[in-house]
Amino acid sequence: MDFVYKALIRQHANREVPEDEYFPGLFNAHLERGIKLLDSEYKHAGNYNKLLNHLIKISEENLKER
Repeated sequence: MDFVYKALIRQHANREVPEDEYFPGLFNAHLERGIKLLDSEYKHAGNYNKLLNHLIKISEENLKER
C-alpha cells in the first residue's frame, strides 16, 4: 500500500519525491488531511451509521459515472 501512497503523492507534486521528503513529512500530511476530511463528513452526517451510508452512496455514484 505504501507504493500507492508514494505514487499518488508524486503524481500530485508532479515530480519525483525523495524518500526523506516523503516520509514522514508528506506521508503524515496526507493522513492528517484524510482525518480532517473524514471528521468533517462525520460531523455533517451526525452519526457513524449515517456517515457510512453517505460514503457508500458517494462510492456508488462515482462507480455509475465511470
